[in-house]
Amino acid sequence: MCKAKCHQHFACLQARLVASEKQVKNLEWESEVLQQRFTKVQSERDELYDKFESSIYEVAQKTGLKGTLLERRLEAMSEALEMKEAQLAEVLTAANLDPGTLQVRLRIKFSQKIYSYCISLVLASTSHLFTRMLFCDRSNLNSCH
Repeated sequence: MCKAKCHQHFACLQARLVASEKQVKNLEWESEVLQQRFTKVQSERDELYDKFESSIYEVAQKTGLKGTLLERRLEAMSEALEMKEAQLAEVLTAANLDPGTLQVRLRIKFSQKIYSYCISLVLASTSHLFTRMLFCDRSNLNSCH
């Protein structure tokens, strides 16, 4: 009787061992699949980050170019203003009027308009991406939101 009981217990243990080995193989296979998915997702993340980085540099270059163009435009507008002021001063002098007070008022108004225009152009051409780029680190991409 003990022999039959031992044999039955042994058969039960063997069945559990086979089931456990099968479960281990399934888990190893799932682990391999998940590892491959993880590797693929990592490479996609790196590719997206590289695209993001190149876009940031492209925007920075364009913004730098726009800034240079704005500086040139501002210089040209300032020269045009000086010419107009000189012409106005000549007209006012010829009309025996005080050119000083009128020129100061015109210059302040014109300078305010130029300043507002330049500020709006600079703000329009920059992006919040620059700040993200400054604080974003490739080794710690999860911290970039």
